[in-house]
Amino acid sequence: MAVRADMTLMLGTVLPWSSVNVGLLLAAGAADQVAPWHLVLFLVLLLFLGVPHGAVDHHVLARLTHRRLLTLAGAGLIGAYILIMLGVLVSWWVAPGLTWGVFLLATVAHWGDGELWYLRQGGLPAGWGWSAAALLLRGGIPLLVPLLAFPGAFEAVSVAVVGFFGGDASAPFAALPAWVGPLWIVLGASLLAYGAARFRAGPWSDALKDVGELLALVLFFALVPSVLSIGLYLCLWHAPRHVLRLLVFDHGPHPDLGAVRRLAWNTVPMTAGAALSFAAALWLVQSGAVEPMTLFAGALAWVAALTAPHMVVVAWMAARDRRAPNVQTA
Repeated sequence: MAVRADMTLMLGTVLPWSSVNVGLLLAAGAADQVAPWHLVLFLVLLLFLGVPHGAVDHHVLARLTHRRLLTLAGAGLIGAYILIMLGVLVSWWVAPGLTWGVFLLATVAHWGDGELWYLRQGGLPAGWGWSAAALLLRGGIPLLVPLLAFPGAFEAVSVAVVGFFGGDASAPFAALPAWVGPLWIVLGASLLAYGAARFRAGPWSDALKDVGELLALVLFFALVPSVLSIGLYLCLWHAPRHVLRLLVFDHGPHPDLGAVRRLAWNTVPMTAGAALSFAAALWLVQSGAVEPMTLFAGALAWVAALTAPHMVVVAWMAARDRRAPNVQTA
C-alpha cells in the first residue's frame, strides 16, 4: 500500500531537501552570528509552515479517542491540551533555564520520532536497537551540530530565551569549548558505525538514502548558521513529513487531493489563534519597541508551550499505530 507517489515525493523528499538546498545557497559558511534576517525568516516560516503542522492536533485527538470534539468528553481532551500548554508557560517563569533544557531534549525525541516513522516506511530494519539509533541520530543532529558548529549563536539564542524570563543561561556554555572536539569525535564514530551496519543490513538503496540524508544534514547544520538552519529544518523538513504522517493516519494509504485541502483548511483557525495569542502575550509582558532577538526569544518560548501538548499527541499517535501502513518514500 502506498500514499500517492506525487504527494509522498513532495512532502517526504522535495520540501525537506529544499530546506537543505536553500540554506546552503543562502548562507553556507557564514559567520557565527544571528543576523536579523535569520530571525525574520524563521518567524515567517514558523507562522506559515511550522505552527500549522501541529494545528490539527484536536482532530487527531478525536480520531485517537473516537470522540466528537463538541461533547463533554471532547471538551475535556481540549482542556487537558490547554492545561499542558499553560503548565509550560508557568514553568518558564518559575525555572526558565530548566524549561529551556527540557524543551531542547524533548525536541530531540520529537524530531527523532518523526524521522523514525518516515524511515520505517523506507525499510529501516526492525528492532529496538535500530529504532533507538535512528531516533537519536535523526533527532540529535539538528541541535547538536549547530551547537558544535556555531556555539556563539546557540548561546546568544539560549541567553535571550532564558533571559526573557529573568534567568541566566550563560553558565553551561563556559565549559562547552572543552567538549566540542570529543563530541565531534563521538558523532563521527556514531555515524560511521550506523552507516556500516545500515549497509550490511540492506537493502542498499534504502541504506544509501538513509545514510545520505544523515550526511547531508550534518553538512547542512555545520555550514548554515544555527537560527537559519533550525528554522528551515523545522518548517521544511520536519513539518512536511509530519503532514505526510497525518495523511496516512487520518485517511489511510491513499489520500486524495481533497484530503490535503481539508487538512490545510483545518489548520487555519488554530494557526490564527496561536498567532493572535502570542501577539497578546507579547503586548502584556513588553512595553515600547521590541528588539528582534527579544521578539524571537518570546516566540520560541511560546512555541515551546504549543509544542509540549503537540508532542504528547504525536507520542500517543505513535503508540496507537506502531505498525503504520507502508508508504513509498523513494
